[in-house]
Amino acid sequence: MDGKHRSTGTPRSQADSGVPAAVLADQAESAGPTEPAGPTEPARKAEPAGAASARVGFRDIFGELFTQANIILFGTAVLLGLIGLFGGWDRVGAKTTNLPVMKPQQEFTAEPFKLAFQKAYWYTSVNGLPANSPGQRALMVTVDMTNTSSLPVVLEDVQRVFRADLPGLVTAGRGEVPQLFRASDLLNLRTLQPGLKTRVALIWAQHETAPPPTELGVNTFKQSYRRSSLDGSMRYFDATETAKVTLPVEEFRVP
Repeated sequence: MDGKHRSTGTPRSQADSGVPAAVLADQAESAGPTEPAGPTEPARKAEPAGAASARVGFRDIFGELFTQANIILFGTAVLLGLIGLFGGWDRVGAKTTNLPVMKPQQEFTAEPFKLAFQKAYWYTSVNGLPANSPGQRALMVTVDMTNTSSLPVVLEDVQRVFRADLPGLVTAGRGEVPQLFRASDLLNLRTLQPGLKTRVALIWAQHETAPPPTELGVNTFKQSYRRSSLDGSMRYFDATETAKVTLPVEEFRVP
């Protein structure tokens, strides 16, 4: 085709042609003009046999060791070791063995709260109580909570204080975290104000295929209010188990 005849179609980019970029690169190299041969490089002096064999021997022994993947693995191992050395892993889901067992109505501290568990109930459908989904029963625990800090504590931090210890719970991606309501009016709990004792209803859901429990264990966690190392904000961190409370469970009946 001479230079006067041009295609009237839309030009296609290399990416649109469907040919892998590596193949296009090879085609571009083969289609390009051939550079004239330059002057012949003078012959190099032959290396002593000992130097060449030493270089080859080092590459054979250590070449596969110093790959990018191996360097990354080594650096990760060093980092994990330093985290463990300085106690970093102690802050990840810290659990305490031989937890003290508290009785109902016994007051104890799980910072920043004072707690006193009251009673535990189960129900399937009761007018005036928070509803649960079909095929589930509700497990409700009442607890008196006092915020001992000088600042309000928001719902998410209050929820992290409690974990239920019972088979058949409906977790819905939230672990064993309960829903929280004010027991006085059963409105959703938003915050706990400083110094104010509030009776709170903790509600978990259990599959009805599991039998109603006769007792319910609740583990409590303390938290530390400190500055985040990521964004500098002040938040609650380092949830650590402090105690366990076991309550007898009875069916909730309207008087």
